[in-house]
Amino acid sequence: MNKKKTIFALGALAGVSITYFSLCQRLYNNVLKGHNKPAKTKDETDYSVLDSRRQAGQVWAETTEHAIVYISSFDHLKLAGYQFLSPGSDKWVIIVHGYQSEAKYVFQNGKEFYDRGFNVLIVDCRGHGLSEGDYIGMGWHDRLDVMKWIEHILLRYPSAQIVLYGISMGAATVMMTTGEDLPSNVVCAIEDCGYSNLYDVFADQIKKLYHLPPISVLAGIDCVMRSKAGYSIGEVDTIKQLRKSKTPTLFIHGQEDDFVPFTMVFENYNACAAPKEIITASRAGHALSQTKPYYYLKVFEFIDHYIK
Repeated sequence: MNKKKTIFALGALAGVSITYFSLCQRLYNNVLKGHNKPAKTKDETDYSVLDSRRQAGQVWAETTEHAIVYISSFDHLKLAGYQFLSPGSDKWVIIVHGYQSEAKYVFQNGKEFYDRGFNVLIVDCRGHGLSEGDYIGMGWHDRLDVMKWIEHILLRYPSAQIVLYGISMGAATVMMTTGEDLPSNVVCAIEDCGYSNLYDVFADQIKKLYHLPPISVLAGIDCVMRSKAGYSIGEVDTIKQLRKSKTPTLFIHGQEDDFVPFTMVFENYNACAAPKEIITASRAGHALSQTKPYYYLKVFEFIDHYIK
């Protein structure tokens, strides 16, 4: 009888385990599977306010000479970027898009820099757009990719002065990149609505979208991530990277952001060991600070302190 009960208990445990890890696998596929259909992780921000700017950016890209350039990542992925050259200028910006986005959706940001005499490199992150990769790096592996893009520029333009600019996941990427040993050519960084750590973002979205207690599934998702993507939730921590940063950084965040919590900008700002400034935009949702009339005035005012 005891033997039968033991077998039954083990069978039940195995069934629960299989169900649990199937759920975690499904959540991983929905959230971190590269080149997948958009995951249900958007907040309630009305992004239609960006439409006219994006249209102008698309027209700029279509009518401005550019090249699609490629690099090989540390793990041998072919990564793509859109390069717009401004003849005679040694000013460069590397622009990093957000989660489940692509370079073509931030052409409007590239236009702003190009119109001010910058060479512009807008990259497709791994698992997005034209770049290879079957998982989303959430900024952790992408930081190493940005370092490769910096190297790509400097091999061809050794006197380049490089600004790093990122939005949302791209902002987290930029912040984590600044925690690495960067060449002096990288003069400053701009981060717009980046998260301070992935654990809290995932926990918040799991509660909002799946109505599950985060602690019940995050450990399982982390196991799947380690197996399939080669990194863990805990590694994606901008605060740890910012504590090592020597790169002057401008922090920007919308006060009405309900995707990446507004409070995270203060966590990031306070952690940064480099020269820094902060801007918070009232009545601005996620990634919408850029629609404010003062946005680029402040961005380029900051950059002018560090670029020759």
